[in-house]
Amino acid sequence: MSKSTPKRRKYPQKKSKGIVKITKKPKKEVGFESHDLNSSEFTTQCNFTKYLHNLNKLRIKEEKNPISFCATTVDEVKSDRGRRKSVSKGYVSGEPDYSISNGRGGYFGLRIEFKSKIGRVEPHQERIHNRLKQSGYLIAICRSVEDAIRTFLAYMLLKPTPIKTTMIDKSRITDEVLKDHLTLIKGLILEDFELSKEDVIEIY
Repeated sequence: MSKSTPKRRKYPQKKSKGIVKITKKPKKEVGFESHDLNSSEFTTQCNFTKYLHNLNKLRIKEEKNPISFCATTVDEVKSDRGRRKSVSKGYVSGEPDYSISNGRGGYFGLRIEFKSKIGRVEPHQERIHNRLKQSGYLIAICRSVEDAIRTFLAYMLLKPTPIKTTMIDKSRITDEVLKDHLTLIKGLILEDFELSKEDVIEIY
C-alpha cells in the first residue's frame, strides 16, 4: 500500500510579471513591546523591569553599585490549588508590585504599585501600604512607565540612608520560645520537621 502524502498548506498567491510569489503570514514578534507602552499594568511593569536591567548593565560598566530590585507579585493563578501554593510560599495579596531595596532619604526602600490610568487602589492594598509607610518605606502609585522612571530617578537623587548594623544573637532564643513559635504552624509535628508540599498547602 502506498503511503498517502500529507496535504500542503495553501498560501495566498500573488502574480507579478509572470512570476508567482507566495505570501506568508508575518510572524508575531516575541517580547513585551507594544505600540502603546502604557497599554496595561503588565506592559508597564515589564518595560520598567527591562529599564532597570539595562540601567544595571551601565552601572556595572561604570563600576557603580547596581540597583537592588525585584517584583513582589506572582503571575495570575486561575486554579484554587495554584492560589493556595502561592499563599503557602508567602505571597500576600495587596503587596506593592515592585520593590527597590536601595535606601534613600531616610527610607529603607521604595515600593511601587502599578495601576492603569483608571485603576484604583483597593482597600486591602491601602492597609498594607499604610503598614509599609509606618515601617519606613516610600510608597508610590505609578500609572505609566514614564511615571515609574521619573519616580525612581527622583528617589535615587536623595541621600543614601545611613546603615547602622547590629549583629543578631540567636542564642537569646531559648528552645522553649522556639517551640512555642513552631506551634503556630498548624499540623506541624515537632519531632519531625519534614513537611511535604501537600501538607504545607493544607495549612491554608
